[in-house]
Amino acid sequence: SQTLERMIVNGEVAIAVMHDPAPHPEITIVRLLDEHLWIVGKAGTLGRDHVTLREASRLPLVMPSRPNFIRGIIDRALDHNTQLNIVQRVDGLGQLRALLRHGHGYTVLTYGAVVGDIQLGRLEAAIITEPKITWTLVVAMRNDPSRRATLSAVTDLIVAITGDFVAKGLWR
Repeated sequence: SQTLERMIVNGEVAIAVMHDPAPHPEITIVRLLDEHLWIVGKAGTLGRDHVTLREASRLPLVMPSRPNFIRGIIDRALDHNTQLNIVQRVDGLGQLRALLRHGHGYTVLTYGAVVGDIQLGRLEAAIITEPKITWTLVVAMRNDPSRRATLSAVTDLIVAITGDFVAKGLWR
């Protein structure tokens, strides 16, 4: 998201779907949804539909390095007596999902990041509760009067598609 934000501000891209961009005078934001964070692991290893953050922190975790945005959200949500049991650091989503599919630990992601693997029965996910952790997914677009109509039309399509995914349970 930080890279996309920079690219919008610099005029390299006009529109992006991203999480929680900082307010900026060059960017207009349209909120799509608040995504919950989930603990994710190999199918058959969780056996429940929700966990607390404290319970999740005790699992062998494969997590991205700092300053990854999800990692920062999790670090801020932990109480001062809880530490993550990180057994491996992996920054690539493809590599991370492969490690999970082979049972090398658990991670924290949004449901949308792993829905395909869940549907195929390779991974399972449990929503993190206590505290419930969310981050906001938005359409961010450059304030460009010459493209306003086009960007608005694309934004409307993204909003409709996202709503359809939510209605079908593909995005939670």
